[in-house]
Amino acid sequence: MIKLSNLDRKQNQRDFTVTNPEGNHAICAGLTEEMNVTSTNYMNADMTNTAYDRLLNKNLGLGTETNPLSATWMQEVLKHVGNYQEAYDNSFCDGTSNGERGNTLSGCLTPRAGTNNAPYWEGGLQYAPPMR
Repeated sequence: MIKLSNLDRKQNQRDFTVTNPEGNHAICAGLTEEMNVTSTNYMNADMTNTAYDRLLNKNLGLGTETNPLSATWMQEVLKHVGNYQEAYDNSFCDGTSNGERGNTLSGCLTPRAGTNNAPYWEGGLQYAPPMR
């Protein structure tokens, strides 16, 4: 179950992350944002591109023996929650962003731009390591 949790209450009340207890969804949601994969376009991703195929059709060794992940687990995350920008928009903003890279969030209770929650290419700390 994906939940919202505060990263560091003492440091900054505005910094949040979308995560699960293992943290895997947050990393991959950030990676889908970086790759410009959203809840509306993941079905049309070019699977001949190994990066998209790996992200959307492999479990990458994540999960456990008692809680395994299907090969299409990231597609389910995108279908239900979207990428990191979409999840942030639906949780803290007006929910009008399409999740595509470069879109501006509006009507936010807590801003993402200019905070640690911004993606690294916008000066924030959100970075998804390569998935292999």
